[in-house]
Amino acid sequence: MLFRFIRFWTRQYGKPPKHLVLRFQAHHLRRAGSARRAGYHLHYVARRRSPALLKEIENLAPSAWRTVTLDVPHRKCRTPRVYEQKARQFFIEVLGHDEPTSLLTNDKRFTAAQLITRYAKRMLIENALVE
Repeated sequence: MLFRFIRFWTRQYGKPPKHLVLRFQAHHLRRAGSARRAGYHLHYVARRRSPALLKEIENLAPSAWRTVTLDVPHRKCRTPRVYEQKARQFFIEVLGHDEPTSLLTNDKRFTAAQLITRYAKRMLIENALVE
């Protein structure tokens, strides 16, 4: 499906997408690696949640978190708390979900707030499609 989307995008816009926002599944990241080997240079942001990950987040000290401001004017939750790991994995609370969110990315060009804003905008589009 990932490669079908890349081909569709390339036909529409004349070049492959540079940045994808995915719901985390291991096969997405394997395919993103395959896409890189196939000559596509994709940056991704992927969300994941698991019981083990939620336990790890729960055990973080309150002082480990920092607050960022998202550039999404009409969003209810604009100041999530973030914990960033060295491997560009972010744990995020107060993003509008009951449970914390974890984002994993290979994109080093953007700040945490910019990546979370990108993810939040994707959520708005997805919610509109569902409605």
